[in-house]
Order: sequence, then structure tokens, then C-alpha cells
Amino acid sequence: MQPREIQVSRFYLKRDETDVRQVLGMSGGQIFWQGYDYRTGKPLTNFSCSLEYFAQWAGRELTEEEQGRMQSDAALETLRNREEKLIEMALMTATLDQLRTEIARREALIQPSEM
Repeated sequence: MQPREIQVSRFYLKRDETDVRQVLGMSGGQIFWQGYDYRTGKPLTNFSCSLEYFAQWAGRELTEEEQGRMQSDAALETLRNREEKLIEMALMTATLDQLRTEIARREALIQPSEM
């Protein structure tokens, strides 16, 4: 596939037709993806790689029927749980000054009409 063909939220099948990756996001030439087993639809790992590598890896986009077999709800739940744990760890290790700085940054983003 060509890099310009790769789009966020789409599912792509590996050239050897064993694995599927759903593009979760793209930034700075990197692709962030969630993997699935093609036969079972079970979520595997999530990771990132370059757009160029991903385009070489991908054989084709999944059909709507194939996409329906992917257990994306289970994958999303796993991602949310991991994110919550990371946030908890960050809050537990952040210094008081770091927390105050973040609160001030967020307060600056709030519009006066929202207060």
C-alpha cells in the first residue's frame, strides 16, 4: 500500500493475512495502532511504527464484514484500563509543584464564561 492510503480508524490486514492493525492515530510520521488476530478477532498488542513501515506491512484494508469480527470494544477497554493505571502512577509520583503547575495550566484554559 502507499502511505497516503493509510487513514485513522481504518483496519488493515498484514500481507501474509495473519494479523490486523487498526490505526488509532498518526503524528509526525508515526502510526499508533491496535493489533488483532485475523482469524479470531481477539485484540493483541498496541504499538507504533513509521508510516512507511506500516504501508509496507499492510496488504489491504479490511472489508466491513471483516472489521465487524474484530473485538474493538475489548481492545478499547484494555486501553482505557491501561491509561487509568498510568494516570494513577503519574499522579502518585508527581511532585506538588508539578501538580500545581498542571492545575494552573488547566485553569488558564477555562474560559471566564465557564467559571
